[in-house]
Amino acid sequence: MPFRARSSVSRRFARGAMCYTGKCVIQYGGGDVMAFFDKLNDLAKSVKDAANDAVETTRIKSRISSEKRAVDEACRKIGEYYYAKRAGDMGPVDDDILEYCIEIDEHMRVISELEAELERERAAKEAAEASFVTCQACGAKNGKQAKFCQECGAQLEKPQPSVVVCPSCGAVNEECAKFCTDCGAKLN
Repeated sequence: MPFRARSSVSRRFARGAMCYTGKCVIQYGGGDVMAFFDKLNDLAKSVKDAANDAVETTRIKSRISSEKRAVDEACRKIGEYYYAKRAGDMGPVDDDILEYCIEIDEHMRVISELEAELERERAAKEAAEASFVTCQACGAKNGKQAKFCQECGAQLEKPQPSVVVCPSCGAVNEECAKFCTDCGAKLN
């Protein structure tokens, strides 16, 4: 006999859905309910087993990746050794390896050119920043000689050059100086 739910309170309809209030009583006959719980238990075990399998697979894949990184690191060290051997004239290098060394030299040359370009751009940006005065009221950039902001009209404050006075001789030095330019004393 299949199980049936019997409500102790009448059914109500709310927005087209059937709602039950009160307690539901499950009637069953034979082993239908036990079979249901056995199936539910089997399902839970299979989900647990699948999750454990996924964890184990992930753990193994992680170890594989770790080992591959170790191999890559060892290959990198071999390459560095042969590159240093060629650069330091520590002995003959195979022609195949020599080709790779020449390729590395070319890449290193390009890298140094790009780094120099970055340094030039940084210096140009700093020079451009130094040729402007920033308005304290609105943040607009104004020419170095401007007395009033071109955007809001506020009076511009000229930045005072940062200086350090030498405790030994009283000479004025730039803030970044570590030693006095007149007497050579150490500045704080």
